[in-house]
Amino acid sequence: MPFPPPTVSRCATVSLPFPPLFLFPFFFPLLFLSAQCALYNRFSPTWEKPEIVTVSRQMFIKIELLADFETNNQMKMVARKAILSVFSGTWPTTGDESNSIGEIMEKQFGGRWMVGIFDIDFDAAYTIVRRSPSYMLFGVNNRAILIAREGNGKRAKISRLLTRRK
Repeated sequence: MPFPPPTVSRCATVSLPFPPLFLFPFFFPLLFLSAQCALYNRFSPTWEKPEIVTVSRQMFIKIELLADFETNNQMKMVARKAILSVFSGTWPTTGDESNSIGEIMEKQFGGRWMVGIFDIDFDAAYTIVRRSPSYMLFGVNNRAILIAREGNGKRAKISRLLTRRK
């Protein structure tokens, strides 16, 4: 269906009848769909009583303390328990896992703790261990988990970086 002929007035402008009602049947469904989409996009659910579902998972974890410096047995036990309670073995959740382990260590021993999960254990040698007053390096399922206390760079005279446990 062609447009209606324009009406010509004394000035050089062309005017169409407004609104063009012959296009209304085509644009009305689009208008309705876009309004409906806008309503659905603004929907945000609220949690009143979320259902808690217990999911049991069976996962085997190989854990070993590879290196440590200026740590006591209590620090090692707390770090080991934190790793066993949080570690899932998937890469996308490593940020949440390291944050949880760090919070557990901070609550137990105070100060600030850095937790890093590395693919290769040699990467840990180039991080915080150079300035940390105490750290632990765990090997967990072919990954390295470094738990280190924040420090100021002053170390003891017998400063040993990542060395093998005896």
